[in-house]
Order: sequence, then C-alpha cells, then structure tokens
Amino acid sequence: MKNVVIGLAGHIDHGKTALAKALTGIDTDRLKEEKERGISIESGFAPCRLPNGQLVSIVDCPGHEKFIKNMLRGISGVDVAILVVAADDGPMPQTREHLDILALLGIRRGLVVINKIDLVDRDWLELVHEEIIRLIEPTFLRQAPIINCSCRSGEGIEQLKKALMEAVDKVERASLREEFRLPVDRVFSIPGYGTVATGTLVDGEVMAGSTAVVYPEGRKVKIRALQVHNQWVEEAQAGQRVGFNLANIGISELKRGDVIASPGSLLPTTILDARLRYLESNLAPLTNRTRVRLHTGTTEVIARVIYMDREKIEPGEQAIVQFRLEEKVAPAVFDRYIIRSLSPAHTIGGGVILDAYSRRYSATEGNSRAAHLKLLEEGKFEQFIIETLSRYKFHPCTRSELIRKTALSRKELDQTLARLQAEGEICPLDDEEFLISSRQAICIKEKLIDTLKDFHRKNPLEKGMGKELLRSKIAVEIDSRLFHHLIRELEMSRTIVSDGPTIRLADHSLSFSSGQKEIIKTMERELLASGLRPLKITQLYQNIPHRGEEVDRLLKVLIDQGIFIRIAQDTIMHSQPFHELREMIKAHIKEQGKLTLHDFRDQIADLGRIKTVQILEYLDSIGFTRRIGDIRVLTRSENK
Repeated sequence: MKNVVIGLAGHIDHGKTALAKALTGIDTDRLKEEKERGISIESGFAPCRLPNGQLVSIVDCPGHEKFIKNMLRGISGVDVAILVVAADDGPMPQTREHLDILALLGIRRGLVVINKIDLVDRDWLELVHEEIIRLIEPTFLRQAPIINCSCRSGEGIEQLKKALMEAVDKVERASLREEFRLPVDRVFSIPGYGTVATGTLVDGEVMAGSTAVVYPEGRKVKIRALQVHNQWVEEAQAGQRVGFNLANIGISELKRGDVIASPGSLLPTTILDARLRYLESNLAPLTNRTRVRLHTGTTEVIARVIYMDREKIEPGEQAIVQFRLEEKVAPAVFDRYIIRSLSPAHTIGGGVILDAYSRRYSATEGNSRAAHLKLLEEGKFEQFIIETLSRYKFHPCTRSELIRKTALSRKELDQTLARLQAEGEICPLDDEEFLISSRQAICIKEKLIDTLKDFHRKNPLEKGMGKELLRSKIAVEIDSRLFHHLIRELEMSRTIVSDGPTIRLADHSLSFSSGQKEIIKTMERELLASGLRPLKITQLYQNIPHRGEEVDRLLKVLIDQGIFIRIAQDTIMHSQPFHELREMIKAHIKEQGKLTLHDFRDQIADLGRIKTVQILEYLDSIGFTRRIGDIRVLTRSENK
C-alpha cells in the first residue's frame, strides 16, 4: 500500500489537534506545556486507518505565528494537506500563511475542512464558505472538496475520511533517490534502547542494521532497529514516519535539523542555487544580499540572498538565486524550501533547490549559470550533463556526483551517459566512474600539443619537456587522472612520445644551426681519433673555440642521444668505438667464461688502470657485466 503523510495546517485554535484526535483517536499534543496552554507547540504525529484499510500518517502542525518554524519542520514530507478553518473565525492570518507555505513546498493535493460548525448558524457558515472559495481560488486547493465538520459532535468526520481516501488514492509518491534519507524532527532516548531519531523518510528504503551517516557533521552510526507507527519493523520505505534506534551516538550529539542518510549520498554545503518565488503578498521588493531565515527539510539556517542576473525582485516575481548560508546544511537537489524575514518573522517566499553543492560565481557568470540551471528545471538532463562536465574544465566528474546533481537513479544515469557517449559528447576515463566532456578533452589535448610545440621551438636542443612542467603549463589545478589519461590517448594516437620523465611530439627532431654543426663535427672528430681510449671533457674542449654554455648544452644533447657515452663524470668516448669495445669484451667472456682487469689490459686494450676501471664499472652500471670478486661475467640478459 502507499506510504502517505497527511498534514493538518491552519490558524491557531481552529481545531487541528481535535480533528487529528477525531481521525486517529490519539491526542497529538504530548508536551506538558501544550496541555497547560491548550495550544500545539510542536508538530504531533499519529497513524490513521482509512475506510479502505489504508494506513496513513497524520501530522498536526502548530498554528501559532510564534511556532511557524515548528510547523515547517513538521510539514516537510507531506503528500496531502488539510487546511483547517474554524467556522466561527473564518480565514485568519496564519490560515493564509500556512496556505502559502503549502503551495511553496510543492504540495499538490489536499482539501479544506470548515471546523466547529456547531458554533455558527447556516447563514454565517455560508459566508465563511464563500470567503474560503475566494482564498483558495488562485491556489492548488481551488478544486479541492470543502467539508463541514464538528469534532465535538462527530458530524462530517466519516465524510472527511472518505474524501481523504480519494485524495490518497490519487497520490503518486515516487522516491527520487535510491539512497535512504531521513530529516530528523525529534530526538529522544528510550530506557533500554538508547537514542531514537524520528522523521519522515523522504527517499529510498532502509533496513534495520544498516550503516548510516549523520549529516552535516558526517558521523557514522548504525541503525539498530526501526519503528513505523509504534511497530518494530525490519525495513521502511519513503513516505513513512520512521523512528531510528541508533547505536554509537548520544542524544546530545544529534539534533533536530540533522539528516540521517546513506553513506556518501549527501555533501555538507553552505552555498545553494535555487528557484525563488517571492510572494505577491509582500509589500516591498527583495533586494540583493538580504539576510533571511531559510527552512528546508527540518533545518533552519540564516542565509543571504544573492541574485545572479539582477539587483532585486518585486512581489509576485521569480528568479534563480544563490543562498549563502551561515551554517552547513545537507539538502538534495529538488528539495523544497521556505524563506522568512528575520524580524518580524513572516513567510516571504520559497521554491526548489537546483544545486545543493554550488560555489560562488562572479557577476559575469550569473546569466550563464541561471541558463544552465533552467535546463535541470525543464528536465533536459542530457544537455545539463554535457554542460556540467564542460564546467568542470580541468577535473573529471564522477557518476556519483551526477546522481547528486540530477537526482537520476543509477540505471537512468547509466542509460543517459551511454547515449551521450555513443553520440561522442562525453568520454569516460579508464575506470568508467570518472567522466569528462569530449569538447573539453579536445581543448586540453590541443593545449598540450601547442605547449609542446612552443617548448620545442624555444628549446631546440632539448629532447623533450618534463611531464610535471607540462602539466603545470596546462593548468596548475588539472586533475592528475585526467592529465595522465589524455597523455595515454595522445601516445596511442602516436601524436606524442613519452621518454621517462619527459614528453615530446612524435615528429620532433633536434635541429642545429650551422655553427652548432661545426662544433659537433669537431667533438666527433676528436673522440673518433681517440679510438678506444676515453677522453676527459677538458681535453675534448681544448680544440673548440669560444667554449661556453652552448657547447655544454650540445655535449649534453649528444650524450642524451647516445652519440657520446659518459663513461665517468668527467670522461666520455664516442659510441662507435665504445660499441666495438663492448663486443670485444663480450666475445672474450664467452670464450674464457670471465674477464679480469689484467685480461682487459693484456688482450683487449692497454688503456691504463684508471680508464680500464672506469670502463668496467660503467659496463657494470648499465647491466652489461656483473662483478664477482675480481672477475666479471656477462649478465643473464646479455648471455641470452
């Protein structure tokens, strides 16, 4: 059966609590002060069995203007509203304010009850009826049934139950999210059980024994047991009034306004983007940066209204705005909210949250930001996702983040992303969880290539550009996963080549000026003339005029290219005689099984002890030979 919550709203002393008792048999005023003063201070809750057997939850909301914030906490999660009007008073200030709140919270089904009909005559009742019709005409209740009741005599109660049955039958409650979420409206302790938190489960399903997180603090807890309508249950679904018996947390560590939800499903924030409707009943415009009280779920926080594309809105107007909060909250996209003035406190507007994890935007970004959020409002999820990924620029976005931003289920999101990938609009990274916009990926690749071209032009003698230097030139904040993913793609397309810590364009080759070529010829001639005997660098430089930094750079390039071999820190030889020498050593070891220092000097080349040792130690360092005591043998790889 459907899980439906019915909320009673209306002016103080119009009989909401008496009506709740007539429907449920339960007095929802549980506090001593409520009994003494005869008014509801906190929202009360009770189960109600309708004529068809359907079990629903009744929420009795306070009517006094001082307790509107308590009313807002209770009305969160309501599916069907009952607007209660006392026949002897007619519509009063809180009747109108409660009606505005119900509309701003997006409640679409309800009915009107004219209560206390036993206190007035027929003519007066007709006048009240006409006034109510005028009041509800511009609202979601304009076609709702109006039922006359007397809680004292019981007149109209059965008719009300049947009307509720019909309204509940038309409710189409669908949880937006798979993860469970419970805004906490009451915290208390039960002897023998410990901490209990109650609220309306607004999303998902939850099992007894589940792990949960208390937001916005981020504390992990265990749901030891569940209770629905005073009955212990193994699981609860969205739309039910639920009590969580929690382990690992005391009542002083949990408060009304917290949210208990699936781990990782929410993120604490102090910035929200939202659609705001500013009520027509307001007497003055709402100017930029005005401080207000923002209510969402069971949370109340002070916030500042920031406009994206204007300086104010007039009564009756709407706008996409940003709220900057003075405390952290943990809402979700498409949650409804109410704003009230600071002093005197009264409801001035409300709407729907469009980005629950926003950031500050500059004045020039305002118009594009508002247009982007309108895509989400209109259900254009594919275009919204493409633009969202583009806005991430140098960071990939995760599928989990997109679920939080769109409220799509994992299955719906995967299907949407598959279509976008097939159309070439998005690119998944290696593990498929991270995503980037194809256009942004192309832009970054083009910048990578242009940066390398510029580096090669300015540094013709450098083999390549350091990876970390290249990364910083693209963007200091670029995500490492994204950077390395794009590097691999460019390697696979043979656009670039990675060589250890450096990267170069695949078509890059060293280019030398005529003067540089002459210096290289001189160095090569000297080293080749030296044959198997390595030369000190100082000896090499003796026949090169105008020695300076350029000659040092050229020598480094030739060593990096493998044309010259650096045998020791200050000793080099040409690669051609070096390879001849290496082959001679290899042939000797294969024939004799080993090589000693004396063998080298007597049978290969008498170069003197120092140079012989330098050559043998260099061959050890490159893995050509392996020293065992005073002899050397070929390494296993060279033997193969």
